[in-house]
Amino acid sequence: MSFFLVRLLQNFTSFTHFPELRPPGFEIPKEWKTAPGRKGIDEIFLKTTLTMYCGGGLWVKAQEATEA
Repeated sequence: MSFFLVRLLQNFTSFTHFPELRPPGFEIPKEWKTAPGRKGIDEIFLKTTLTMYCGGGLWVKAQEATEA
């Protein structure tokens, strides 16, 4: 898994999060914005089964890196 992430990050220069593309039911409640700790900071719902994933998906746009 770490090899995959390293190779992915090496091939893109930036990632932009698009929270407005979340499906209904996965919006972060507005009252959480003032909550202490991670609850007030995080913008995605991390979930786990055998592997970790983002509930509702993690919608991003990646900027491809130029070859060096």
